[in-house]
Amino acid sequence: MARLTAEEFEKNRERIKRAALRCFSTSGYKGVTTREIAEAANVPLGSLYNYYEDKLALFRAIVDEQSNAFLSPDNDVIRYFLESDFPNDLDRLADAIGESLETYEPYFKLMYVDVVEFDGVHIREVFSGLEEKFKAVMEDRFRELGLLGPARIDPAFALVTIYLTFYQYFVLSKLFGASKIFGKRTDKQVVDGMIGLLVHGIGRGPRWSRSAGSWIGWRATCDGCAAVRRCWKPSWATACAGGGS
Repeated sequence: MARLTAEEFEKNRERIKRAALRCFSTSGYKGVTTREIAEAANVPLGSLYNYYEDKLALFRAIVDEQSNAFLSPDNDVIRYFLESDFPNDLDRLADAIGESLETYEPYFKLMYVDVVEFDGVHIREVFSGLEEKFKAVMEDRFRELGLLGPARIDPAFALVTIYLTFYQYFVLSKLFGASKIFGKRTDKQVVDGMIGLLVHGIGRGPRWSRSAGSWIGWRATCDGCAAVRRCWKPSWATACAGGGS
């Protein structure tokens, strides 16, 4: 049998990894055999062992590679952290997380395989220490912001909270396929509402100030309040405090 060139060897390795990712993310770890992976990759079973010692070594290699790709600047979420104007662009973060769930869908499914079959031992490091990881990337921005709001919240803590809020919504809607989580609202309307809630809380809303001659309270965008320029209405609300429709 002719000896493979270095290029052919790497092509076979990539084919095996792509096939393994498909197999593991759809059938789980125990639900697929090494022979089935070799068949899906269109390589002889014996050849597969030239690349990986066994199925577990292949699974670990796939998880490591996918984790590195997920944490690279090619991921829209990572680019957000590198370029962010937090907290003024939360809609961009939500968009990035939603797109990431679609781009890395097999990887997210692999996470659940790891949790169910390995108690998350291979994947937990990706999400461990999120606050410190965010601080390492956005240290200058966090220092510039200082503590946020009347409650004096650490901006890194705030970002982790917001990230997980968006992440969980898109996992349910995009990965699990859950529908009408928030009724008939679109993703944009849901995100707008979440941002309003995260930024302004659920405390007392706006009120009319006789002395100021205007509404005071939350400020956001309101398409229905051209005459009232201070409005807290999320885009999905049917009415707003300023009288818009």
